[in-house]
Amino acid sequence: METQQTIVLWAEANFQSTPASVATRMVVEMAELLQSLDLTVVSLGPSCLSRGDSKENILEECADVGVMLAQVAFYLGVNMKDLVWEGACCSIARLALLLNKELADLANGMCTLPPGTTDKKLQRHAEVATGYLWDLTQYLSGEDLWPFIEVKMQKNRARTWGLISPGVYQHSNEE
Repeated sequence: METQQTIVLWAEANFQSTPASVATRMVVEMAELLQSLDLTVVSLGPSCLSRGDSKENILEECADVGVMLAQVAFYLGVNMKDLVWEGACCSIARLALLLNKELADLANGMCTLPPGTTDKKLQRHAEVATGYLWDLTQYLSGEDLWPFIEVKMQKNRARTWGLISPGVYQHSNEE
């Protein structure tokens, strides 16, 4: 069973990550999630799935963001599973854009945070981002995020990863 700690241990064993590099990758994953939702067009309802991405692909992108957020939250001492969220009452697009803002603020702060320290404001961004990501996943699937993270981590553990540029790793195979 995956936990934030098992995700962090796996990442540390496979990548030369820093909190800043993880936060930066989290922003890349969020951009992929926004792209999968096709939020480049003015679309505030279920039609934002118009680019052709299936709900399964979008949920996998949610899991990608969740894997990265789990690491950032762990570095900040935030346990994602301890957070309880009531469902949000807004559209997929609004949830995604709110999540994007929280992750951008979180990543920006992580890039300047001294190693081994934490920050209450950044902890709060991690908590709020977790809530938005949970709500987005719930809205799309009717399920919690963590099972999607479990599936994604199984896939990630089976992949071969390589350094493609300083501090940037990419999988070189599927499954």
